[in-house]
Amino acid sequence: MNLITLRRKEIHLLQLITDWIKGNHTERQVVLMLSLIVGLCTGLTAFVLKSLIEEIKHLLTSGFGVEDANLLYLVFPAVGILITMLFVRYIVRGDISHGVTKILYAMSRGRSRIKSHNRWSSIIASAITIGFGTFLGTIIDFLLIALVVFLVVKTLNKARSLRAKEEEAAPAPDPEPSAEEK
Repeated sequence: MNLITLRRKEIHLLQLITDWIKGNHTERQVVLMLSLIVGLCTGLTAFVLKSLIEEIKHLLTSGFGVEDANLLYLVFPAVGILITMLFVRYIVRGDISHGVTKILYAMSRGRSRIKSHNRWSSIIASAITIGFGTFLGTIIDFLLIALVVFLVVKTLNKARSLRAKEEEAAPAPDPEPSAEEK
């Protein structure tokens, strides 16, 4: 089955769906049906994106312990950006920018047609970038927590040393005269 035949079948299916929606339905019912379809497609897309990101994370970390400090955590984000760039340049061969922007632009032209790759390319590019880039976020979180713990320990130690100095510098109180001295 070549691409032209597939495109014709897709157009025919969309025409059947459009005719079914327009037949004997009020405008409100059509809006509700389309809202339901958009909501289901959005949920499915979010599920696919989350699954792809988790699968990429699993593939990258299955060879070593996540809790160990590893140089790969610094390399993975750069690799993810490189893979995404190669994917866009050699597989998609076009601009994928933001999906919503492309749809709004297509609607403003009146035809509401977008390139077929814009239906799936943004999901894959996002999954690659986020899946690899998650490691940089993990490193930043670790460094911030380590910095806070360091500052807290340093402050506590400084407070202890100041208290010890104050206790040493304070003159000892005069002892009360004993009963025999009075």
